[in-house]
Amino acid sequence: MSNRDTESLIVEVFELVKANLNTKILEIQAEKQALLGDDNFDLSEIDEAAWFTSLDEEEINYDPFVYYGVANQELISEHSVTATNVTLFFTVVESYHNQTSVTYFKMLRYIRALTEVVNEAFDKIGATSDLEVNAINPVDVRDIELDTTHKIGGIEITTSFA
Repeated sequence: MSNRDTESLIVEVFELVKANLNTKILEIQAEKQALLGDDNFDLSEIDEAAWFTSLDEEEINYDPFVYYGVANQELISEHSVTATNVTLFFTVVESYHNQTSVTYFKMLRYIRALTEVVNEAFDKIGATSDLEVNAINPVDVRDIELDTTHKIGGIEITTSFA
């Protein structure tokens, strides 16, 4: 594929994930409700405007929201050819108040949704190598200024192209 670069890759993956994530969230929610009944682990859909590549630019008034970007980019040059190994990340961030286990299990479901969306779109992503998808396990992040705690979980996607 000509003119392949990290920017075009992340835009491509972002568009695929954004277009399909809410559908996958609803599928998983329906599956879990059929299997477990009402377990209070209801997933929220991601608002159309709740996708960010920076957390510094503005106040984020969405819950949950997706934070995504490039985690790592390695350039390997040999003669006149440069190969790029790149790792992208997509994380769901959700606030919580004294519901640690509920939010933990919800985050596992978001991770599953992200993973399944990427796996199902594998053939549509224009990388020249296989995609490797790894979980970013749920962690807590505390905002002392706002006295808020967030649970964050997601995936890393690693691939390469020349």
